[in-house]
Amino acid sequence: MKTKFLAGACLASLMSAPALAQESLPETAAATEAAASDPAEIDEDEPAMASEVSRQDVGDGSAPAHKVTVYLEAGPSVLLTELEGEIDDLLLEDNISLNAITVRGGLELSEFLSFEADLAVGVSGENINESVSIYEIDGTFKGDVRLNYLAGLYVKGQFPLTDNGRVKAMARIGYVVSEIEANGVITAELSEPPAVEIFDTVFSLPSFYSATGAFAAERSGLVGGGGVELGLSERIYLRGEVTYYALENAPTVSATALLGYRF
Repeated sequence: MKTKFLAGACLASLMSAPALAQESLPETAAATEAAASDPAEIDEDEPAMASEVSRQDVGDGSAPAHKVTVYLEAGPSVLLTELEGEIDDLLLEDNISLNAITVRGGLELSEFLSFEADLAVGVSGENINESVSIYEIDGTFKGDVRLNYLAGLYVKGQFPLTDNGRVKAMARIGYVVSEIEANGVITAELSEPPAVEIFDTVFSLPSFYSATGAFAAERSGLVGGGGVELGLSERIYLRGEVTYYALENAPTVSATALLGYRF
């Protein structure tokens, strides 16, 4: 009897389940429709935030533009000059070592291209005692030869040698003007002293001459050279280079070490 009662109860439960489901469907649909129509339930910022994140992740695919950078450099230079012509009226042929301080400024337009200008001012020269010629008279010059100035404009190409860009190789070409000066004493002795005849009397002029003076001459020409840059920090770096100056009657090679700063 008890078993029949339990079976009847289970059968009644199964028959009432579809009716309960049908009663709950309208309530669920109504709740869904209310949520869709209620603005408070929708976060309007989510699409914008998703779009912004998408743009940040994907990007436009283009490389960032290089900022034009100003830089300044300063350091010592040693110039080896082969004099082959006149310094003013003084004809001097010799190899001269000149020391200067170089100051340079430039614009780095891209990672690979820069324009720069520099000025080298002589600080010391070389004392010489050499045979010279002045006004086609052979003699001896004793004094020093030094660089007054050397100024130039250049185009520089560069490329990194390391992944972090701290070490760079460079080459540059340009045009310079310069002035070399010789200060000292010129002595000359004539092998045949000139003579003057006055009223049938012959007077011999002195055969030995000595004069102190300064002789200067400008030189200009094309320039080419190259070097290496070593970055010490994001802004400070060291630069070493060798340059050839095709100066008129004074071909010159220089070695320069510079400390630089990028602004």
